[in-house]
Amino acid sequence: AAVKVLMREDEKSHKRFEREAKLLFELKSVLFPRFYSYGEANGVAYFAMELLEPGDLPKSEKAIVEFLETVSDGVAELHVKGYIHRDIKPRNILWKRRISPPPVISS
Repeated sequence: AAVKVLMREDEKSHKRFEREAKLLFELKSVLFPRFYSYGEANGVAYFAMELLEPGDLPKSEKAIVEFLETVSDGVAELHVKGYIHRDIKPRNILWKRRISPPPVISS
């Protein structure tokens, strides 16, 4: 598992962090990490989710197009739920390890 902790103490950051945890809890798509738990320990908010590791990008043009279409599908899924991913960048797009791994959009 991966644990994300809230480092800032302001109310705006705390609300955004809670929204992110709630979104991961609600998402049941293979395009996003599995949500495990949310809580607070020693005054620090955290949530635990599936641990993802970066992988190599596909090699063929066709596979790259499919990869980008899958990433776009994930972003579209967020938009349908009323969310905007505010930090899309290469290091936030990871592979789930499986036979035919789709990319996963991390926060």
